[in-house]
Amino acid sequence: MRVAYGWKPDSDWGTSLLWQANLSEGQNLKNASYHYLISDHLGTPQQAINSTGEQSWKINSDAFGNSELDANNQITMNLRFPRQYYDAETGLSYNYFRTYYAETGGIFRVIR
Repeated sequence: MRVAYGWKPDSDWGTSLLWQANLSEGQNLKNASYHYLISDHLGTPQQAINSTGEQSWKINSDAFGNSELDANNQITMNLRFPRQYYDAETGLSYNYFRTYYAETGGIFRVIR
């Protein structure tokens, strides 16, 4: 499955996310499964609603990003704080050259 994201026009990348589209093999954006995002004041996705108006994803997070996913989630959403992509295998969130660990609130910097 492929995933595409849509942002508010004329906004900085990663700060005004509007939707996630899940594309199965052979699908394009015209016939994809869309999930519209409800974000908090920081721009962090908190909930997703599908095209029929039903909740398809929800997360409960504290101020540092420690989170608990809803047991009834129907999709995977790996976006966390603005510009961060979550890796479930490591428990880390990535944004460019830094890695964030929500449990400690710490940032790791990749030195190349």
